[in-house]
Amino acid sequence: MTLSNQLVVDIATPATYMTSLSLGFIPAGTTVRSYMIHADPVGSPDNDQSFGGSVRFSKDIVGIISTTGNLDATDFLLGAPATSYPTGDEKRDAGVGPGSTDADAISLSADRRTMSFVMQLIHLGQIRILLKQ
Repeated sequence: MTLSNQLVVDIATPATYMTSLSLGFIPAGTTVRSYMIHADPVGSPDNDQSFGGSVRFSKDIVGIISTTGNLDATDFLLGAPATSYPTGDEKRDAGVGPGSTDADAISLSADRRTMSFVMQLIHLGQIRILLKQ
């Protein structure tokens, strides 16, 4: 998809993020492809469930969206047309950024091809990854 307006992303610079973010913008006219990581523990766990991994792409990651507000704002624009997203669910974020109090983390590699994450989940967690096409 080619962006008609600039797009706000939560992570734009390679580093590891826990209690901070590196807000940035993808310029209008940029063609991107969107991927979503979704974790939703079954039932009502008594304790946080740890979920982590990494994804390596053949194209550069130009931005990562992990906060509830920015996920909500991009569901219609970047989401799959036939998919229902939990837009408006205040607990859908990845738990990274100001106010984070646990071991949640998102890393963007220096070569911009790998994104790694750890999320502590009681509810659900989502991360949207944007690649330049």
